[in-house]
Amino acid sequence: IAPADMWRINCAAFLLCEGARPPFAPVLVRLVAQSPSPVIETFCQLVPILVHGADSRLEKGGKVLVSMEKNNHRWREGTILARHGGEAGEEFELQLDPAGTTRQPAARVLPFSDAGGVGALLREAAVVGSDEVVEGLCDIAGVCVREADGEATTALHEATRCGHKRVVDALIARYSEADGQVAMRFTCNRSARRPLDNLFGYQHSALLRSTKPSEADKDFGNSKLYDARLRRERERKREER
Repeated sequence: IAPADMWRINCAAFLLCEGARPPFAPVLVRLVAQSPSPVIETFCQLVPILVHGADSRLEKGGKVLVSMEKNNHRWREGTILARHGGEAGEEFELQLDPAGTTRQPAARVLPFSDAGGVGALLREAAVVGSDEVVEGLCDIAGVCVREADGEATTALHEATRCGHKRVVDALIARYSEADGQVAMRFTCNRSARRPLDNLFGYQHSALLRSTKPSEADKDFGNSKLYDARLRRERERKREER
């Protein structure tokens, strides 16, 4: 790391010691995202050392949000009792709050934290659009790609809302193929919005094929071309009338 960049590491270390709580997470990510690659790598190495719970993989005793049905925005809080793997995929046995137990597939279980932490860093990196920070947090710091806030909003929700294709691709690459499709199409947050809804709602047409490339990508790869195509279709229909 160049001596001129050491102040970035020192500032990042100080803010990480504060727990990456709001408003520190946005400041941290914006500080690091504008830095050279060695600074980003060092930052991601510091995260699991300085932030409690940085290794946010789904383990026994972890706090989670649970959706009892696919495509359901009514999330319940719970705690992991056991983790099971099999040919049909990973499942979790959960203690629900305030009472009851259930067993659900991994796609319906999100680790979460209301108090910032590593999940807040990942979501903020998705907002900023830094795929390098996203990859470093997932691969070096061990942040779970499904980490959510109390509203069940994940980094994939934020990346699709802001229209950052490279970040969306980086996040999807860290899901399994099946889980990536589920996350994009069926994971509603508590506002009943899926990542796929954000692509349409915020008019990010260039991202429509991020999870399923095809020969038609040349038509969707440029939002201006796509919008022009829609205008031509509307004009043609008006002329036919």
